[in-house]
Amino acid sequence: MSILSDAEVAAFREEGVIVPEFRLPEDMLGRLQSLAARLISDNPHLGDEPVASPHVPGSGVQNVRSDPAWIDVPTFPPLLDLVEQLIGPDVILWGTTLFHKPAGLARGVPWHRDGRYWPIKPLATTSVWIAVTDCTAENGCLRVIPGSHAAREIGRHFRDHSDRVTIPETLCEDEFDEAGARDLELEAGQMAVFDIYMIHGSNPNPTGAPRIGYALRFMPATSHYDHHDLPIPDSRGSAHHTRPLIQVRGRDVSGRNDFTIGHPRTDGRAPLPARCLGSWRAGHENRANQAHAREQPRHGFRELGQCLPGRPQFMRLPPGARWRSPGKCSRRLLREHIAGTEGYIPRMGVPPLPVVAFRIIHRALLPNRASSTAPPDDLWRADNGHPVDGTG
Repeated sequence: MSILSDAEVAAFREEGVIVPEFRLPEDMLGRLQSLAARLISDNPHLGDEPVASPHVPGSGVQNVRSDPAWIDVPTFPPLLDLVEQLIGPDVILWGTTLFHKPAGLARGVPWHRDGRYWPIKPLATTSVWIAVTDCTAENGCLRVIPGSHAAREIGRHFRDHSDRVTIPETLCEDEFDEAGARDLELEAGQMAVFDIYMIHGSNPNPTGAPRIGYALRFMPATSHYDHHDLPIPDSRGSAHHTRPLIQVRGRDVSGRNDFTIGHPRTDGRAPLPARCLGSWRAGHENRANQAHAREQPRHGFRELGQCLPGRPQFMRLPPGARWRSPGKCSRRLLREHIAGTEGYIPRMGVPPLPVVAFRIIHRALLPNRASSTAPPDDLWRADNGHPVDGTG
């Protein structure tokens, strides 16, 4: 679906930045504003520091308390359609950042080019900067120098470690002409879309209201995000070596991107790959389900750790049933049936168990199954909807 007009696409190519007619629908904007307010209130230790990757709870180095619902914004289909018009059908979401300028903030963002510190080869990213609140020249809206992307050069930067700026990367004064700068004043829900080579920054916010924006970073999957070769090793909380990649459209054309780095697991096992949005959602549903399980009373539950690899999980037994070790034979059969399968079952956090494997578990754990009272169906369902006893 075409979101941008031909004129908007042409303007993006020529100037490197556009403010499209498209804006977030009211319901999506309301959700984004609620998420932003909660993120700010839950993370007072960050102050006005940019918050990296709130869409992947537990990632990064800022110890951010976040909500998995953030992912709904960068994967909103019209936004992906818009990005696809500019960079092609194979799209990787490699980061998001919340920019929060509290009321009366005396710090700004210096003129810079993002390509200075992003480990992408070749350099290619389109940023979608969404206004969460109204952004005006008075409260420190985004500023750009249109056409500064054309030379496809990063330019010379220096690092300003003073308390006047929220990021240290600063473009040398002889690299740009501020006379051509433009204030991108946006109403809440509007967005600016700009190229990786665009010179941009923002002024402080001396007003009595906060200014908030949410930036989404998309790169074509022909590029490689190299977590192990950072142009700037120290970038405060940005932690580019931990950025979690998610394939939101198409496939990884480069074949070199790592979709496990930055995707944390709470069960001590290897990270879930995020080669597609579906696997990402499954992984975070798994973490949410595990957290929910830990909050439930353990009365009437027993460990299933003897049968399943990894962290013990819990499942209710019918009245009168007892646990017993499944023995070497059952474990061997489980390994045979698990081998070669793909994907994940969220509740278990392990490779999927086919229905026949669940039958083995059921027989191993319920030796007197024929005489036992059948358990309620909903207590024996895995998160993929298959009854554990294989009857559905």
